[in-house]
Amino acid sequence: VTIPLVPPSAPAISSVSSPGVGALDVSFTASSNTGNPPVVQYVVKCARLRSGGVVLPSCLATGTGVYTQPVSPAATPLQATFSSLPGDTYACFAIADNGFGGFTCSSASSLIGVTGPPNAPTMGAAAWSSSMELTVTFQASSR
Repeated sequence: VTIPLVPPSAPAISSVSSPGVGALDVSFTASSNTGNPPVVQYVVKCARLRSGGVVLPSCLATGTGVYTQPVSPAATPLQATFSSLPGDTYACFAIADNGFGGFTCSSASSLIGVTGPPNAPTMGAAAWSSSMELTVTFQASSR
């Protein structure tokens, strides 16, 4: 008896939000058909758009600017939280993996912007007054 290998169906991104500086929360729904063998893990992948749109995010993207997080199929809710991301625009995907080379990717999420940490202030001048008080000027961060 031969049992055919069947890839799982694609999970679906249900929501993506940026709850704070450098953070993304991605929720998704499970594959409706877990395949044969069944899903052993989900992977959430968020790909940073490159400036000028040179590289479009893809489920197969790897390297710098691509952030991944495994999620157990038993997790409730099915969700991944990313922190310390650079400020930019991202698209996220949920991937169902059966561990035998069978994987299926969700459609891309809507593009979402993530605010990065504030820029450092710009130092101005420092001067001593005749009454020995130090006056320092600086320009506040632009974000």
